[in-house]
Amino acid sequence: MSSNRTTSRRFFYDDTISMPGKGCNGRSLPIVRYNGPRDIMLTKPIQSILLLVILGLLASSCISAALSPKDAAFDKLIPLAGMNSKLEFIALDTKDSPYRIGTSIALGLKNLTDFTIIFPSNYGLQIFAFQDNEWSRIDNLMQYIPEGNTQISPKGPDTPGQTGVDFFPDLKNQGQPIEIRVVIQGIVYVDEMPTDEQASAYIDIVLQP
Repeated sequence: MSSNRTTSRRFFYDDTISMPGKGCNGRSLPIVRYNGPRDIMLTKPIQSILLLVILGLLASSCISAALSPKDAAFDKLIPLAGMNSKLEFIALDTKDSPYRIGTSIALGLKNLTDFTIIFPSNYGLQIFAFQDNEWSRIDNLMQYIPEGNTQISPKGPDTPGQTGVDFFPDLKNQGQPIEIRVVIQGIVYVDEMPTDEQASAYIDIVLQP
């Protein structure tokens, strides 16, 4: 007895998405091959979406691979992406006048943008030390007066585009140099109005005993 059932055959094809250029460590980016049914062919928009997703994953892996173990651990506390792009710390120590444990520390801070950046009175400053393969927070003993917001205007004819930042790490002098990481975070203002764009920077400095 013959069957009235019909069968449908789905034809398959190969579609490739090529990504020119180089990936991490100069390696060629892979060719993504799709073996799927013809009735859900990869159209150009879908190819573009897949390409963006894949490139995003590759970029993330490149960033992770580029970070040192110390920075990778710090990135879990405060994301490093975008830091030092709008603000830049300037170390003011010299060979004859190094930073020392148990004293106040002065840094320069430069605005790299064309906009004003607003901070709380303490510049949103945080201090960290990396010991025993982990980061620990260090208290800042500096008192900032008056309280309220402070700002760095962009560089212009009448403004230098930079300022000074002082702080006092709460550290005991044990006769050994200590490396600390200083972080600040502010908000970008446009036309005197706050935006949702943050400006942040960090610097590693060594305090001598």
